[in-house]
Amino acid sequence: MSPSRRLSASLVLALATSGLVISSASATPASDTVAAWESDRDAARMALDSATRDASAAQSELEAAEAALSNAQSAAAAAERRQREAEGAVDRQTRDNKVDFDAEIARLRDDVERARTAAAQATSAEAEAKTAWENASAATRQAAADRDAVQAELNRTAETVQEYDNALASKNAERERLIEERDYWANNRFNQAEYERVTAQAIVEMVNDYRRANGLAPLRTHASYNQQAGNWTRNMAANGFRHSPDAWGRSGENIALSGYYTPSSMTAEQWGKLAEQFFTQWRNSTKGHNQSMLDSQYQGIGVGIAFDSKGVAYSTTMFFIEDTKLADGRFYQTDGMTRTALNSGQPFYRAAGAKQLIGLGNWSAPNNPGNATVNNAKILGGRQAQAQKMQGLTARVDEKVDMSKRANPTKAAEINARVQAATREYNQMVDPRNAAAQRKTVLEQQRKAQQARVDAAAGAERDRQNQYDAVKTQRANAASALDRAQKAQANAPTGPAPVPANLLDERQAARDDAEVKRVAVAQAQRAVDEKKAAVDAARAKQSEAQSAYDGVLVAAPSPAGQDQPYNPTFNTHQSHAATAGTQVSTQGSDPDGESGDGSSVGSILGIVVVILGIIGLVAGLLAEGNPQLQLLFTGQL
Repeated sequence: MSPSRRLSASLVLALATSGLVISSASATPASDTVAAWESDRDAARMALDSATRDASAAQSELEAAEAALSNAQSAAAAAERRQREAEGAVDRQTRDNKVDFDAEIARLRDDVERARTAAAQATSAEAEAKTAWENASAATRQAAADRDAVQAELNRTAETVQEYDNALASKNAERERLIEERDYWANNRFNQAEYERVTAQAIVEMVNDYRRANGLAPLRTHASYNQQAGNWTRNMAANGFRHSPDAWGRSGENIALSGYYTPSSMTAEQWGKLAEQFFTQWRNSTKGHNQSMLDSQYQGIGVGIAFDSKGVAYSTTMFFIEDTKLADGRFYQTDGMTRTALNSGQPFYRAAGAKQLIGLGNWSAPNNPGNATVNNAKILGGRQAQAQKMQGLTARVDEKVDMSKRANPTKAAEINARVQAATREYNQMVDPRNAAAQRKTVLEQQRKAQQARVDAAAGAERDRQNQYDAVKTQRANAASALDRAQKAQANAPTGPAPVPANLLDERQAARDDAEVKRVAVAQAQRAVDEKKAAVDAARAKQSEAQSAYDGVLVAAPSPAGQDQPYNPTFNTHQSHAATAGTQVSTQGSDPDGESGDGSSVGSILGIVVVILGIIGLVAGLLAEGNPQLQLLFTGQL
């Protein structure tokens, strides 16, 4: 029988006993009976106290076991949390490894696809770049061909221009040679000394023309006259501008200077201008120069020209007399240079032809004497007497002038005709040559433009070739990248990476620790269960002791000679029901206190005992798992 049932039976027995005691309250026990009862009571009380202490000790051990169980459960919960965390870490790592593996496989697959696409694009780009390069090369060749065609025409045109230039140069050389020859014959070839003599004689001719234009007889000349005038002129160029002394044997003298010139390179026309310059200076002079040129007593004249080192031109005109008789009976004796001339054995001559040699052939002498006075009447025999000195004289140029150097207009005209013909031939070649040259210029511009096209095409070709080379490199790189991607895919891992050993070790350690903690919990649970059983047993003993004690109290005898039963003094004891943790209190009456109605007290005690018995019975049934009572007490029945 279980403790609860034993307790229930005890309660029922106590109930029956109690009823019996209560109902026999009228009995009157003897004093020895009371003593015996008190002895039983004390023994029952001691047994109850011992059982109570045992129950309390068992309860303390149970509580300690329950605390140990709680600690074990807490440790187990912590171990389980650790295990869950370790399991979660392993699971997460496993999942992460799986995700990483799948991602790596996908990445490698994507890398291969991208590399394959890039390789295909690079191959296509290479083909396009090659085509572009070939087209650029063809464009360069075409541009070069066009340039070469222009260059060929340019070369031919340049040859034509060169041929024309050669012909023109040859014709021009011929023409210049003819011009030079024509000019040779058309111009005097006198040296400076000869031009000085020619110019001096031209002045003589101009003075004679001036005299004739104003009604005077011309003057004769002689080599001695010219020599004397030239010497003094050179003296002035060397020593300064001044008149010659009387010892020089002249009867009259005009001097003048003019500058600056370069006599070594003067033309005939420039020499003629110089002669005009000197004549004009003397005619416009206020110092008697004009009068000297128009004096009627002179029969001879000599002129000299010279230059100093600075290019200043000097000129001297000397006038001479040979026994000039005046109408009033006076006369001019023959001067020194005239006597020299007369004694020289050389003839006098009439100056003629020099003006034409220096471009003064059309020069006209002024027929106005200006500030001079013309007087033929003072001469005995007048102008006619003076003119006799010129009769029979030869007209010529200074004999020291090489007249073979004078111009030959006839021959110059003949050569000039050849110059004109050469010029016409030259001009006939100029237009076609210029047309060819213009065409050459156009072709040069075209060649330049074509060369620019060639350069641009060549630059584009280089760019295309560079692009082609770059694309080839890109295609090779793309192929290499594809090969690497495929190799990487082939060498890809076959599965996810293993979970790190530290996580696995932690999981295993957590598992082992959790298992140890579960074993500890089980052990603690068994200890609790054992302690509960011990508590239940101790409480059962306590209950039995309580029941026995209560029974003793209930069976308390009545003292002799009393109409009411003996009411002993009850002590309050802590009692436990059969179920652990349920406390039952019974209260006894103090034997020395006042007694109440025995029937009432007995009735109350009987009711209490019955209730306790019912509770104990129900607890026992619940502990044995009666389903109907469980449903009843949980509100489901």
